[in-house]
This record gives sequence, C-alpha cells and structure tokens, in this order.
Amino acid sequence: MTLYTSETVDGAVKQALQQLQLDRSQVEVAVLTKPRKGFFGIGARKARVDIKPAVTVNSKQPKKDRKTSH
Repeated sequence: MTLYTSETVDGAVKQALQQLQLDRSQVEVAVLTKPRKGFFGIGARKARVDIKPAVTVNSKQPKKDRKTSH
C-alpha cells in the first residue's frame, strides 16, 4: 500500500504520479480520506489516497489450444 496525503485529492494524486514517474492511466487510485477544512481549523484533515500501478492485460497473448477428443 502506497499512501500519499495532500490538501486535496488531486494534489495527492499529482504528488504520487511525480514520485512514481507514471501517468494517470497507469495507476489505480483509491481515496481513503476526503479532505475537510474543519471549523477554525479544528477537525481539519488532509486527503489520503492509495496509489498502485494498474494491472494491464495484454490482449495479444496467444490463446491456449484446446485438445478435443472424439
């Protein structure tokens, strides 16, 4: 699990992309905590996101041959 925090969700994602040197389409983002300003700063919290590389499926993989018996 790779956690990133920032004042906004977008900020946390941008920070992660820069550090991982990946494009947005190459990662999966899970928002763990949405940011909140709080009341006069009391109860404020930053955005927390979990970033992991996306799993890509190679569509050009050869299909397994099925042997049929008659």
